[in-house]
Amino acid sequence: MRNCPEKVYLLVFTVWTICCSSVHAQNFPVGLPEIKNYTSKDYQWHPKNFQIVQGNNDLIYIGNSYGILQFDGKMWRKILLPNGLDGHTLDTDPNGEIFVGSFNEFGQLIHEKTGAISYQSLIDLKESIGEIIGIWNTEFETIIATQTAIYQYKDHSLDLLFNIPKGLTFVEVKNRSLYYQSDEVLTVFDLGNQQVNKQLKQEQIVIGIIRNYIITQNGDFISLSSGSKESTNYLPPEFEISKVVDLQSRHIALASQNQGLVILDENLKFIHHINSQHGLLSDNIFDLHEDREGNLWLALDNGISYITLNTPFTHYGISNGIRGMGYASAVHDSRLYLGTSQGVFVHKSQSEFEPLKGTEGQIYEFKSMDDQLFIAHEEGLFVLENGILELIFDQYKVWTIKTIPNQKGLLLIGTEHGLYLIEPDSKKVNPLKSFDESSRVVAFDGDQHLWVCHGNKGLFRMSLDFEKMKVQNIEFYSEKDGNLPTYISFASQSKKGLLFSGENGIYQFDPSNKTFQLNQEISSFLKHNFYVDKIIEGTFQSLWIIQDNKITKLDPLDNGSYTLLPENIITELNGNLVGSYEYLHVYDSNNVVIGTQEGFAHFNVNANINYRINNQNNKKQTLIREVKFEQTDSSWLAPTKASPSLSLSHNFNNVTFTYASGYYQSREQIKFSFYLENKNDKSQPNWSDWHESNQNSFKNLVPGKYVFHVRSRGDLFKYSEHTSYPFIIQSPWYATRLSGILYTLIIIFIGVLIYKVRVAKIKQEKQEALLKKDEELEQQKLLAETEKIKLINDRLKEKVLLKNKELGSVALEITKKNEFLSQLKKGLTQIASSVAKDAEQKIKRSIRSIDQNMRSDNNWERFEMYFDESHQDFIKKLKEKQPDLTKSSINLCAFIKLDLSTKEIASLMNISVSGVEKRRYRLRKKLNLNSDTNLQAFLESI
Repeated sequence: MRNCPEKVYLLVFTVWTICCSSVHAQNFPVGLPEIKNYTSKDYQWHPKNFQIVQGNNDLIYIGNSYGILQFDGKMWRKILLPNGLDGHTLDTDPNGEIFVGSFNEFGQLIHEKTGAISYQSLIDLKESIGEIIGIWNTEFETIIATQTAIYQYKDHSLDLLFNIPKGLTFVEVKNRSLYYQSDEVLTVFDLGNQQVNKQLKQEQIVIGIIRNYIITQNGDFISLSSGSKESTNYLPPEFEISKVVDLQSRHIALASQNQGLVILDENLKFIHHINSQHGLLSDNIFDLHEDREGNLWLALDNGISYITLNTPFTHYGISNGIRGMGYASAVHDSRLYLGTSQGVFVHKSQSEFEPLKGTEGQIYEFKSMDDQLFIAHEEGLFVLENGILELIFDQYKVWTIKTIPNQKGLLLIGTEHGLYLIEPDSKKVNPLKSFDESSRVVAFDGDQHLWVCHGNKGLFRMSLDFEKMKVQNIEFYSEKDGNLPTYISFASQSKKGLLFSGENGIYQFDPSNKTFQLNQEISSFLKHNFYVDKIIEGTFQSLWIIQDNKITKLDPLDNGSYTLLPENIITELNGNLVGSYEYLHVYDSNNVVIGTQEGFAHFNVNANINYRINNQNNKKQTLIREVKFEQTDSSWLAPTKASPSLSLSHNFNNVTFTYASGYYQSREQIKFSFYLENKNDKSQPNWSDWHESNQNSFKNLVPGKYVFHVRSRGDLFKYSEHTSYPFIIQSPWYATRLSGILYTLIIIFIGVLIYKVRVAKIKQEKQEALLKKDEELEQQKLLAETEKIKLINDRLKEKVLLKNKELGSVALEITKKNEFLSQLKKGLTQIASSVAKDAEQKIKRSIRSIDQNMRSDNNWERFEMYFDESHQDFIKKLKEKQPDLTKSSINLCAFIKLDLSTKEIASLMNISVSGVEKRRYRLRKKLNLNSDTNLQAFLESI
């Protein structure tokens, strides 16, 4: 049953409460409720406030001297009225709309789509009606009262009901009955029948009508039916009532303009008197308003106060006369004693406490025993008996005082230096020898063994020898020695045996094997990885556990298991306990006292418990207060009411949401969680972590459909119903659906075009392939022709080479022949000079024959024939070009074309080298060549 639903818990709690009803409860003084004040510095307007109402959206509206204030728990908004009028009176109609009355002005608050709020006048008065002092909305009409008249506003028309020449001292509407007092007469007028039902003589000024009672300014409760009067001795002296409210708890709140607030129970018995001494900003209260959570708002002459009534907690602190942090409490001699870091304080009257003189300093513990109250103090041990305070031990600081099982005449005290025994009757204190460790936490187990928890060392288990006044059989357990599984901070006796508080849960000692075992049944309800600071057994074996500066309560079930008290019921003290010295004491089924950093809290287990459990099922709706869309240089406030058709330009892609819970109790604990859903993203979004900020911004949102979700939570509910806000960020024109269709057509067109181009390209490639093939065939054919031509050329070259060889051979033969003939001629010429004349003549004939042979030889004819064959009719073309050339010049041209040297040419032509040069010169002239033209190059070109 760890996660037992609240309804199941409520049934268990109801049965448990009935069982407890027979238990005598301590007559505890009532502490003060928590008060939260708002000054003009908080809301930045005039300090004076007249009236408070709550709208259907849970927002609080306050009539102020400057206009109307609106409060959502986080932010204040201001609404101005015409001509700077004050918001003198406010009321809500059955639909939750806010109506406002002021001097000669009546109108309504208009909620704009953007979340802003403004005032709209509903009447156009031709004549002044004066200050409106009250507005009451019924299902059928609105009643408006001034000092001298009562009007009815219906169907947009203001009609006079009564003129009150002598003035009104009281006016109120309840269940379509109009009550008004004038000239000491109270009249009851039926609005439905439009007739007077009753008139009563009433000298006292009437303040309100509650539960068939007429409540007067001086505090009389007079029955409307019988006229009988209830006692008024519950009010402080000179307390004049200015406002009365019938609370949801059946209590009655009475406000005054001089002494603050008084709250009575349903039997008209005193509960609270709360004034400026107890934390209110002022004793001058103009109006009271109970909100939907059952808490009280006060309109004051210098601010606003909020009183938390819907809670099982009240507080004892500085407003009660108590100073310091809370460490200990005790009921002694029918009075509540509270021990703090600054001494002992004793209940005096109502909610007031006074210090016990002589106890100034740190208090650790109380022990009430018959007529004696023992006080563990930083200076030692005090005892209070018959109003006389006495210090009976001053050697060491005293931590704790314990009764000893089966030893009625003795007490055990743990000090900072060992253990001592006290004889209460004689007030004698004796040390227990053999143990001098600091003993702040001590407890006895079922075997009458004493356990001492030493935070820095470990656990000591021992037995006591009362005859020898010493400690014996000491056993030591520590994490360091390995025989203690965790750090142990506290030990407490219970019906289940001794319970040890440690990391991750509660442990118990098994004496059979001297080991510590985790109690899974209890520990399953606790947080892991946090030390349990304390565990205390309350009435009917309930367990109160302090862990991580928070309180958990487990109530037993018939099957031996536990059910967890709904966590939200005791979260108001989270983080406010005194660290390392957490204090909680269960006096009975109704009264639990808890030490806090400001004093003490009184937890009335039964007070409003049903209302609180039911209230957590009435989840709040988180309010969207403002939605702002922004682009680079401008912003736009969107309607705060969700609309699925809200669509914005793609430029407005930055959005800021401001929201509120409409929840005011323990508002410091109110947190929010959100997520932004993108409809285009199918992934499951996650809620954000809980945070205190009431605003979130989203930047650079891409076009799409979005839904913003937000929820809130406080100490009375796990989390609210989440609120959704859909909106659309449009795509830019180039990303719209129409553009998409156009882009699709363009893509199709481009695709078709690409297809056609591709087909054409394929066709062209095929044609090019055919052409290429043809070209390759032509190229192959041309290559073949080229090869053929090359072959022919090679053959021709070979032929030319052959011809050139032949020409060379012919030229060589001619050269050799001519050289031979020249040598022969030379020899014959020498011989001719030495022979007879006859012989000389013959020799000379031979010489002439040699010369003729050298000049004309068929070898030259054969040379010319070969030369023309080798050089494409060069000699023939030369003769055609220069017909005047001699045979000698033609031969010279042939020799030059063959690239023969001048010497070779001279030999072939049978002339000297200089003769060759001369002939070359004459040849250039015949050929008409200038000096820049190369003769050989010219001949090569022919």
